[in-house]
Amino acid sequence: MFASQGKKAIERNSVAVLEGFHNTVERDVGEFSDRDATIMFAGWLHYSVARLVQSGRLKVNEIPATLQVGAMAIRSAAPEHGLGVSYMEVAQNRIFDAMRGANGSPVWPFLYYAQAKDDLRVSEGAFTGALMRETSAVANMR
Repeated sequence: MFASQGKKAIERNSVAVLEGFHNTVERDVGEFSDRDATIMFAGWLHYSVARLVQSGRLKVNEIPATLQVGAMAIRSAAPEHGLGVSYMEVAQNRIFDAMRGANGSPVWPFLYYAQAKDDLRVSEGAFTGALMRETSAVANMR
């Protein structure tokens, strides 16, 4: 069975997006942080999966494998995140709560930041700006 366009896009873009979040954190905080970059990446991943399913570019039965692709990117590019194995589940709940709370508006990154801020050192502006930039690119991901 062939992977959908959405799953392939996540596979091709995950490590680059995670590295972009690392760069954002380093510019904002002044040092490298796997933890902050991973929290940002988890938001991007879950948002991307939801958008790709909604647009028909990702099949529902591919969600678990697509999330595994994201987990592999974290293991390879942010191994020192220290968040534990259940963090992706925590992030999923946070991001979906934020998306519901935003009710279709583009403010969901601010709501996600509000839920995750106790786990972060990066500023709200850097966090939300990077997430908005990367998630706006989801529609054009190939």
